[in-house]
Amino acid sequence: MSEWISVAKDLPPPNTKVIVCRVGVTTDGPFFAYRKNRTVSPWVYLDGERCDVKVTHWMPMPALPQ
Repeated sequence: MSEWISVAKDLPPPNTKVIVCRVGVTTDGPFFAYRKNRTVSPWVYLDGERCDVKVTHWMPMPALPQ
């Protein structure tokens, strides 16, 4: 499994499904989301709904089981 990547250091390509979380005063996650190529509301849930959680970390999706 991959390590968590800080959004301050790198972002996934737009429209790529990843695992995300927020770490800080409150911690949310992990959950699945897509990053959109925009500055306002850059994350969306897999169903297309806007994600208002301030994502701090992400990791690529693991490979599916064989």
